Amino acid sequence: SELDTDIINLLNSNFSNIKDRTLQSTLGCLFHEGIEGVDSYAGIVQNKIEAMKWYRLAAAQGDANAQFKVGQMYSNGEGDVAKDENEGIKWYRLAAAQGHAHAHAAIGFLYEDGIEDIIEQNMEEAVKWYHLAAEHGHVNTQFILGNFYHYGFEDIVKQNMKEAFRWFRIAAIHDFPDAQYILGSILYFGNDDIPKDKTNAKVWLHEAATNDNTNAQFLLGLISLHFNPISTSAPLDCPNSSFLSVKIKILLLHGGPAMTHEYMQCFEPFFIKEQFEFYQYDQLGSFYSDQPKDSSLWTTELFVEEVEQVRKAIGADASNFYLLGNSWGGILAMEYALKYQQYLKGLIVSNMMA
Repeated sequence: SELDTDIINLLNSNFSNIKDRTLQSTLGCLFHEGIEGVDSYAGIVQNKIEAMKWYRLAAAQGDANAQFKVGQMYSNGEGDVAKDENEGIKWYRLAAAQGHAHAHAAIGFLYEDGIEDIIEQNMEEAVKWYHLAAEHGHVNTQFILGNFYHYGFEDIVKQNMKEAFRWFRIAAIHDFPDAQYILGSILYFGNDDIPKDKTNAKVWLHEAATNDNTNAQFLLGLISLHFNPISTSAPLDCPNSSFLSVKIKILLLHGGPAMTHEYMQCFEPFFIKEQFEFYQYDQLGSFYSDQPKDSSLWTTELFVEEVEQVRKAIGADASNFYLLGNSWGGILAMEYALKYQQYLKGLIVSNMMA
């Protein structure tokens, strides 16, 4: 690989003579991350103490990125400084005042989580800072806002599918794979506010799939199987009658933990077409489920028993009960199978860890 000419010149320079704040900030980044040598250039060994020195010099001259980095290092306790959230927030606010997107986002995250005796949890304030970050080009908060508007959030963000679509599209244009997948899904299936557009849907799903989004890869596979014939005489949308005579009940287990069932709604048109009976639910702690504060409840065993309760409720048994688990849901499905195999007809694990 080749180093940028400006970086090469910086590496060859006498560091002590660097007074320009942008170069000081750049040098801080180089020491913070380290940089491999190329050809005759020795590179820079990672040195966070040295990084903090250069960030401070640049920050003192008003460099917004350096101010953010100083705040980040105080918040994390990096370099030669002890962890100091108050000092971190001070520098984040200085950077944010200059429109630094990452600083806006950092303050938003702090308000969302809260810090005992320092900053009170305040989701309304968090959303305000997320808007500022997103408007200044912070892709992650663009995606977060898309989710907030998609589902709504308490009394703070009213559900608004058009606004959700707008933020997902902005994040997708900035090459955020999860946003590309959701945008493609919305366009493919449509809703009351967004009309179907299967042509553009496939474009975004392909973008997401190319960026290694496994949900997009899976959905494209389903689309391909369902709408492209296996041969000229036996398309998949004409299943044989003997297959339809078998009663099939599928329970879908979403990922996370703490995701929701909604992203798995992409299965609905395919299952309906095949006349499968299927069920979805939000696991304990997820958005549409109860969200207890008792941490002792967060055990795999409890989630397995939750699945068993649902199985009983839907009247499924070994003659018809299929589990389809995605990501964490795949782990949960396998754990269920280990304990309750006698009730299962089939187990499907999708996009789980190797």
